[in-house]
Amino acid sequence: GAPKSAGGSDFIVGPESRLAATTVLEFLNRGTDAISPLVLCGASGTGKSHLAEHVARLKAGAVFTRGADFARELAEAVNHGSVAEFRTKYREAAALVLDDLLQLTGRRPALLEFQNMLDALEVRGTPVLITSRRPPADVAELPPALRSRLSAALVVTLSSPGMAARQKILNQFAAQREIVLSPAAVNLLAEKIAGTAADLRGVVTELEMETGAQDAKAVGLDAVRRLLSQRRTHMQAGATLKQVSALVAKYYGLTPSALSSPSRRQQVVLARAMAIYLGRSLCGASLKTLGKHFGGRDHSTVLHNYRQILNRLAGDPQLSGAVESLQHALIGNG
Repeated sequence: GAPKSAGGSDFIVGPESRLAATTVLEFLNRGTDAISPLVLCGASGTGKSHLAEHVARLKAGAVFTRGADFARELAEAVNHGSVAEFRTKYREAAALVLDDLLQLTGRRPALLEFQNMLDALEVRGTPVLITSRRPPADVAELPPALRSRLSAALVVTLSSPGMAARQKILNQFAAQREIVLSPAAVNLLAEKIAGTAADLRGVVTELEMETGAQDAKAVGLDAVRRLLSQRRTHMQAGATLKQVSALVAKYYGLTPSALSSPSRRQQVVLARAMAIYLGRSLCGASLKTLGKHFGGRDHSTVLHNYRQILNRLAGDPQLSGAVESLQHALIGNG
């Protein structure tokens, strides 16, 4: 079958990703004669990390690390005098998987350590898989010897999912959220959202928010058309999350930083929920973006805040008036 992504969901293999999937399976199934290093290259959201994590899970004795973690671990080993143990961990692994090569750039000690490690692993016949958002040949920040070595490796490019893969991904994410998308809705979304898997996940979450889908619920063409229309409106409105925070904070007599704070004071909680609602309905910000902007809150907390306002609007004239007033001010500013 196809490789599986993080979290156990299937990695969708369309024509654009078949070579990568096949190469990764071959890398998994071969021993010390696997083509190495194998570099999976592609923009964020094309599935590089999913495939890398899949390899690390299934390859017995493999060690998985991200570029930033490798650099930090090395710095800690130097500080604690445990570099020998650090090297043993990686050099005696059955396979090494490094996710996000670009996180090593600008960290010269880590780059040199990684370069020497590749030499040691090659001698041992240890397979190495690396992911990168850019082809190694284009990463000028790499030391010349490492850039040359990785450019000569097997570099497999992953593309954003094609139409057929986008349809499968939308159905998969919808099933995870317990939403039933009609075939016509899936086709329209796949046609209009020509992005990465992360973009498609985002649009399914937006549908859940807009429809209030809590349990298994059918979502048809009308809901999708409304969402796509709202997205166009968001792009035209021009309000930013910074403007939303400033205006909402002023309206409730608070500072913008209070909205990002952990405070549970009633006034702050209401203002924060209002800012999240407006950030979503006016700016079209994703749950992840909203969570990050408002103090690093998680997906479910942001969704709860959004729905708190949405569900109260019909029966609370005071709240409805506040939303109307703030929306008018923000669109006027945009």
